[in-house]
Amino acid sequence: MRGRFGGRIVAMECNGGPVRYSGDGFDVVVDPGDVAATVSGMADGPVDLTWLHIMHQILKAITAPDAVNYVSAMLEHGAP
Repeated sequence: MRGRFGGRIVAMECNGGPVRYSGDGFDVVVDPGDVAATVSGMADGPVDLTWLHIMHQILKAITAPDAVNYVSAMLEHGAP
């Protein structure tokens, strides 16, 4: 999932385990539920995880088993 916030582009990759969160000047892997104990990777300075948490909640909501939306429909039936 990619996001653009205030002109800054960030990316989040989830594959059933820790989440990779990257953008200009950082590339970290973290469990959003326990950041302090799980964070690893590189960063030029402090990393604001606000957008990671927002994007992670959106992804969980649209891919939930009972979600009804365009994304869940493609997951259920396969993309064309």
